[in-house]
Amino acid sequence: MTKRRPKGVAPQGKYAQIPLSLAKSVMGVLSAPELRIWIALCLQNQHWSNGTGKLCRTVIREFHLGSQRTVTAATKKLLEQKYIIRTRRARQRVCALYGVSHLPLNTDALSKAGLSEPQIHAALRQAGAIACDSNRGSAGGAITAEAPTDGNDNRGSAKPLDRPLVLPQRNRINTFSPSSALPQGNTSKKSPCP
Repeated sequence: MTKRRPKGVAPQGKYAQIPLSLAKSVMGVLSAPELRIWIALCLQNQHWSNGTGKLCRTVIREFHLGSQRTVTAATKKLLEQKYIIRTRRARQRVCALYGVSHLPLNTDALSKAGLSEPQIHAALRQAGAIACDSNRGSAGGAITAEAPTDGNDNRGSAKPLDRPLVLPQRNRINTFSPSSALPQGNTSKKSPCP
């Protein structure tokens, strides 16, 4: 007899935060190596660690991403198309760090990864000032910014609804009425008999 998992409980493991609409649009645009690298970075960058994804040799081997040349070419295209953000450039014995652009950058994770304040500010400017702080409600989040909303507010909004471009019209064929046939200046009827 197999064990059944209780309803409402997710199976064990980690999950990537990829919106379905974004995944569908990305699959239609990116080539296979670019898609594999983007998914590998999405799996590494959760909302609590966005901006700290790596593409070093061990990660390339772990995710079966191909050769270093393929990874470099695909990473350049992903950076150009703004699907990923480079938060730290590579230097000797220090690998580059990347973040995915559909999640806000996490400044706490960037500081734990060894980035200085100017480097974090440069990464935030490059990302369009999208950042989040993992210490919610703390007074120490001096370099945080709100993620932009796409206009869909599910909390109830005071924003008036957009007016339709064309209003529905009634039947435009007017029926003839005798009162509309009279001239406007003189509305009194003269009798034919004196």
